[in-house]
Amino acid sequence: MSAHHVPLPGDSFVEAAMILAGDWADSALVCLARIRAPGGDYLVAGDLASLTWAVYDLDNNKAVAGSGSGSLTPASAVYAALQTGADWTEDSTGYNFKATLGKSNFPKARRRYRIVFTFATTVAENSFKAVYENDTADATG
Repeated sequence: MSAHHVPLPGDSFVEAAMILAGDWADSALVCLARIRAPGGDYLVAGDLASLTWAVYDLDNNKAVAGSGSGSLTPASAVYAALQTGADWTEDSTGYNFKATLGKSNFPKARRRYRIVFTFATTVAENSFKAVYENDTADATG
């Protein structure tokens, strides 16, 4: 895959991350991660006050117009128990975060996109980000 998680300074909460699909322009993208809460336990939905995301076109150095940002309900994106199976190939431990972003967020081929998830915890000073990058290809070759 051409996608990867980009650690930020102080990004010690994201232990492992990966992206499914999304290699083609105009296709949906699934971001997965195993994330620890600031206290050291695995993150659960109750740790979050809000969860937002934004997509940036790095080749044009601007946010994706239209639907390139939004929010997720923490309970629908953060699992109480680690998940394993066919989706997660990073290791045998599993993931506790999964977000699917629609194809309208990645409209152009041969572009580099950055996806930034902002996890606002119930203790504001412990908020953090998970950042992914994805290079899209042209499905027609």
